[in-house]
Amino acid sequence: MMLMSILAAATLFTAQGDKPVPAAARAMPQLSASDTVALCLGRRDGTSRACIGDFTEACIRLNEDGETNAGMIGCTAQELEAWDAALNEAYDALRARHDGTRATALRDAQRAWIAKRDADCAFLASIFEGGSHASLEQTSCLMTETAERTIVLRDWSENYPPF
Repeated sequence: MMLMSILAAATLFTAQGDKPVPAAARAMPQLSASDTVALCLGRRDGTSRACIGDFTEACIRLNEDGETNAGMIGCTAQELEAWDAALNEAYDALRARHDGTRATALRDAQRAWIAKRDADCAFLASIFEGGSHASLEQTSCLMTETAERTIVLRDWSENYPPF
């Protein structure tokens, strides 16, 4: 609920021609990236993926330097860190439910996914050939891919019980 209020306030102040957010709006309390991710993962209506990037968007809109390259990277990196913590929690919980061959298969799948994610994001960053947008593209990709994987692991844990 609070996230929606923050996003609504950010939208209200920026709806007219992307004007800068007034100082009063920037001073509003903002949920942490961890809280925002927890709210996202708490949704039970199957739309969890729709909230990926919510923290980043609010952070960019509500921080004075949010729309600078450094600000956007910083906001995205905070959300990436939160999703990474949620990913590790989901992985550990799923792995704890399995042993032997299944635990090894999950570990191998996770290692392969990490390699694929990193390679995909490096490719996307390379499109900008080291320009200032390359870091933002890579961080954004890592955040999105990590969030998606978190949701997949949680789904596996909920829908594929150990045998």
